[in-house]
Amino acid sequence: MSQPPTPYQPYGGSAYEPPRSAPVPPPVPPAPQFAQPIPPAPPVPQVAPAAPFAQPVPPAAPFAQPAQPVPPFAQPLPPFPPYAHPAAAPPAGPVGVPQPSPADTGRPRGRKRRVFGILATISAVVPLVLAGGLTYAAIKNHRIQTGNDAFAAVAWHNLRTEEVFPDFLRDPYLTGEQPQGWSRQGLAEQKDCRGVLADKLTEAVIAQGCVSVLRATYVHVGGDMAATVALAVVGSYQQATEIAEELGSERVPMVVPMAVPGTAAAGWSRKLAYAGRARSVGLATNSPPYVAAITVGPLDPRRQYGKLPGDWAISGRSEQKLYQGVADELVGGYARTFDHLANGR
Repeated sequence: MSQPPTPYQPYGGSAYEPPRSAPVPPPVPPAPQFAQPIPPAPPVPQVAPAAPFAQPVPPAAPFAQPAQPVPPFAQPLPPFPPYAHPAAAPPAGPVGVPQPSPADTGRPRGRKRRVFGILATISAVVPLVLAGGLTYAAIKNHRIQTGNDAFAAVAWHNLRTEEVFPDFLRDPYLTGEQPQGWSRQGLAEQKDCRGVLADKLTEAVIAQGCVSVLRATYVHVGGDMAATVALAVVGSYQQATEIAEELGSERVPMVVPMAVPGTAAAGWSRKLAYAGRARSVGLATNSPPYVAAITVGPLDPRRQYGKLPGDWAISGRSEQKLYQGVADELVGGYARTFDHLANGR
C-alpha cells in the first residue's frame, strides 16, 4: 500500500494539514507576470434625439480657409419641387353607375383644336391666293381697256403711237435675249391712205375700206440701213388677208420712206429704197383688221447697191436679196408684236 503525498510546506513554516474529512483542492498556479487585468468597458453615452428639421452641422475641416464667394454662373440650381399629380376629377353621371373610360369614347384628345387650326389656316390662305390671282390678272391686262375682242379692232386708235411702234423692233415669239438691232428714229402723224404707201398697195387697201395709215422709221444699230414701217387699218381681217394674198409675192418697196431730220435717217429717201414686203397681222379669223408693210434700204447715197461693174455684176443680185431678207424678217416680227399687243397677250 502506497503512502500519501507529502503536504505542501511553505518556506520557514509548518505543514498545513487539512481536515481528513474534506478533499484537498489542487494548487492554483501563480498568475504570469505579463497578464494584466482587463479594464471594464466605458459606459455608452446616450445621444439625445435630434430636434425636428435640424440638419447636422458638418465638422470644420482642419486648417479651413475662408470660403471664396461663388461666381453667379456657378451657383447651384435649386432643387426641383416634387411633381404634384393632379387629382382625378370625380366621374360624371349618377353615382353607382359605371362610366366609360376616356379610351372608350372614341374621340381623340385635342381634335377640336386641330379642326379649328385647319379652318383658321384655310381662311387665311384663301384670301391671299385670291388676291394674288387678281393682282396677276391686273398686271397682265393693265393695257386692255375693254377686255374683249372689240379692243383689237380699235387698238391703233386707243393705244399711244409709242406703243404701236415700240422703241426697238423685236419678235415676241423668239426665245432668249434679242439684240437691240433696230431703234426707232421718228414717228409720223396719222394720215389717210393716199400718198404714204406704194401705188399697188394704196389701191389694194382703199378697195378694202382703208381707214388710216401710221408710220415710223427705224435705223439699224450699225447705221448702214434704214426701214420705214407702216400699219394700214382696213375693214376686217378677211380683207387684210386678201391684200396679203394679192401682194404676198411682191418684194418691192411698199411704203414711202420717211426721213427724220437730225437723226441717222435724215438722208433716207425713195432713191435708197431697195426692198419691201406687205402682210396681214394675226393668224386667226378673229384677228385685228390690219396690214403691216415695210420698205428697207441703205443709208449711203454714194453707192448703188445691186449694180456692180464688169465681172462683179453677178454679185449685185446677192446684195438685193440681202435687203429682201431683211424686209421679210422685220415686217414679220413687227406684225407679231402688234398682234401680241392688240390682243393683250
